[in-house]
Amino acid sequence: MSKIAAIDAAIRLQLGEDGKSIGPNDPLVGGTGYANAADVEEFLLKVARRLRLDTPPLRFAWTDLKPADLVASKLYIVHEKIAEKTTVEKSDG
Repeated sequence: MSKIAAIDAAIRLQLGEDGKSIGPNDPLVGGTGYANAADVEEFLLKVARRLRLDTPPLRFAWTDLKPADLVASKLYIVHEKIAEKTTVEKSDG
């Protein structure tokens, strides 16, 4: 799976698990989204965990993103910011 597809899948799966119905043009916080920056931080952590389980594993430096800066961002922008902070982990073999 490509990096972008893996990120998209991780985001969609996490939104589904959290019971959020957010479209690409919807803000991450408010409406049917998350309640606040603390919820966004937890979302980012959970997406990072999902990406580590991918093959090959992806490393999303979620702590590089400030949740408070993302609360008004539309989902497609958050998707791009996650992609910017995600790299493919090198294998030892």
